[in-house]
Amino acid sequence: MSAASTSVTLEAWLEEQLGTAPPELAETIRSLLGGVPERGVEGLVTVALDAFETVANGLATRSTAPTLLAADAILTYAFEAAADPRLGGSAARAIRLAEWVGPHGRIGARFGAMKEAE
Repeated sequence: MSAASTSVTLEAWLEEQLGTAPPELAETIRSLLGGVPERGVEGLVTVALDAFETVANGLATRSTAPTLLAADAILTYAFEAAADPRLGGSAARAIRLAEWVGPHGRIGARFGAMKEAE
């Protein structure tokens, strides 16, 4: 069976992943994601980094643990999705995402500025 015949949308793929997650975590992830699957794996990364930043800035109104766990899961899902052939992914795509996200990419830009402000 070819990858094209087994392809899925990112939204359906995420629901597959969330089907095995603890219910409370899945609910937090869904609340953070909103309509993000339309923006692809880059949208997942953006949501995860926004959530990490909220926790880092102490802006969460309740315990930060659920948000932190959800952000970590979303970032992990972004890399898994980037590598999944059913989504048109590959190891090379996951590596490009890591370069875009990493210390010289989105994470470095967002959190490096926070460190400089201290």
